Amino acid sequence: MAPIECLRIEGRLRDARAVGPVADADLDFRLVPEGPVDAAALLARPHVSLYALDLAHGGVTFVETPGGTDLLAAPFLHQAQRTHAARVLRVPFATLHELADAAPGRDAPPLLLHSVGRCGSTLVSSMLRAVPGVASVSEPDVFTGVETAVAAGALPEDDAVAVLRSALRLATHGLAPAGARPAVKLRSEVVWIAHLVERAAPGAPVLFMYRDARRVIESYLRVLGREPGWSARLAHVPGLDAVVAGRHARRVASRGPRMQRFAYVLRGATPLEVEQRGRWGKFLIQWLAKVHHYEALRAARAEGGGVAALRYEDLVADPAGILRAVFDHWGLPGDALPAAVAAMRGDSQRGTAY
Repeated sequence: MAPIECLRIEGRLRDARAVGPVADADLDFRLVPEGPVDAAALLARPHVSLYALDLAHGGVTFVETPGGTDLLAAPFLHQAQRTHAARVLRVPFATLHELADAAPGRDAPPLLLHSVGRCGSTLVSSMLRAVPGVASVSEPDVFTGVETAVAAGALPEDDAVAVLRSALRLATHGLAPAGARPAVKLRSEVVWIAHLVERAAPGAPVLFMYRDARRVIESYLRVLGREPGWSARLAHVPGLDAVVAGRHARRVASRGPRMQRFAYVLRGATPLEVEQRGRWGKFLIQWLAKVHHYEALRAARAEGGGVAALRYEDLVADPAGILRAVFDHWGLPGDALPAAVAAMRGDSQRGTAY
């Protein structure tokens, strides 16, 4: 394995708690080169964890954090890594795959948690921390980076599958003892490449969480702010409609490839028509698209084996009963149920911008 580049973090360029941004070492940190590191020794370093996709340098980044920092206890792994990281290590794709092949316990199938977002998936991830032998990882952002790159046409699907496979094998490296079974809660956008995740981990047990679409949209709007943009307020003022249409067109020009994936749920709508529906409409379109990808994944497996859906409202109404069904689905021991149910007493996103 070729040496990898180590860089010291001298400053942070983005708020660690920022809502939305996908982890990117070059956008997140001010970096100073420290020199090469022996790649073969990376797996022996105790506090080094996988961080983000790094297409600009042909690989991924890991971050090194101080000892004593429990990143798994954080509501969102990528935010905790951004807060505590001291160094960044750039790892080429070829080296990533070699490291993944050498990682201990790499054959244990991960437990995968997809969702529509704002639906209790962070809560379920925190509940899984009560299960002995399970390492619950909440939103490792290398997977989000792969989704973003695939949507932009910057990463071919076969290459994306290889990165996803290696990332799943290394998902808990530096975060949990070797041999712990990873339970990976993914950002909701990742369900749009669920078919690629399936190729990377065929047959891995999947749980898809959802919630009434109106409540999901309201929750997103609370996080992002309820005030409509100026274009929404002025959209119907005579003489300004052309200005507003021009603004929408410019946004579509920059985001069109990503928006095109939602058009099918509107039966032939163009990306511009998606953009013009505003926040309520776009969040509903995304909710529909996420549910569609779950349904497609379930249909692709024989008799839907290993793929199930969980509705947030049902979990709230009967935590013990629903969680018992979740444990059965994932093959987890029932004696951990009381501790897992107790996790519902707290706010699983406490201390974050969410």
